[in-house]
Amino acid sequence: MESIARRTPVRGSSPSRITNLSLLIILLACGGTRAEAQVVRSAAAYYDRANAHYGKGNMKAAVEDFSAAIAFDPEFAEAYNRRALARAALGNLEGALSDLKKALEIYPEFVEAIGNLGNLRLTMGDYETALGDLNRALELDPLYADAYINRGLIKRQRGNLDGALDDFNRAIAANPRLAMAYNNRGSIHLARGDLKAAVAEFSRSLEIDPRLAIAYANRAMANLADGNDAGAESDARRCLELNKKLTATLEQCFSRIREQRMAKNGGKDASAVTAKP
Repeated sequence: MESIARRTPVRGSSPSRITNLSLLIILLACGGTRAEAQVVRSAAAYYDRANAHYGKGNMKAAVEDFSAAIAFDPEFAEAYNRRALARAALGNLEGALSDLKKALEIYPEFVEAIGNLGNLRLTMGDYETALGDLNRALELDPLYADAYINRGLIKRQRGNLDGALDDFNRAIAANPRLAMAYNNRGSIHLARGDLKAAVAEFSRSLEIDPRLAIAYANRAMANLADGNDAGAESDARRCLELNKKLTATLEQCFSRIREQRMAKNGGKDASAVTAKP
């Protein structure tokens, strides 16, 4: 049974930001010049403003301010890391890759940057290298829930459903409020034909994040496969209210499920459920 699993965004902790602010204190305490202290303050100010732009979805302005922070402090690993995320959001994957490599050149054990690198390589289809990055991130931080999710997706892509399920379970153990982990765990149950378990997982995902369109899409497919046409139609409608870009994908999956239902029912299927906004 087809379903849709997704990656998660990375965490937002800021080790290099903390390092830079600590450096400001050290500079002042040790008699550093005001010019040296001003450089750090300016880098931090641009970094903070860039994060504000990022939070509002203004990625172009975020890239500009992260770049300004880097101009003031070329060793600002977190600014490279965050600029990579903004560049990736704008479709500049090569620029993002370059930024993450630079962040790790400055700070080789920067867990978030390693996880981001794995996520980016997963996006670029470089599964083998991505797997190495995610394994490394988990060695450094065994509670890195997002890395478990992304590693699970690679295993799922390779047909290793048991391994994927184990990673999704580990993600939930590390962060029980991670909606995407329940969605992805539900996708494993759906792939195995355990429809009741799949619906339960998607419902749990939506309890945590009621705006997670992909979980509505998956629950719609599970409901349709289980003969719950009314539930499927309601979920499909809500999914497409949240994200109309899923229309074609959902309709294709619905068509396959109808064919499977017809095969089971001797060529008959009265379902009229559609995946249209």
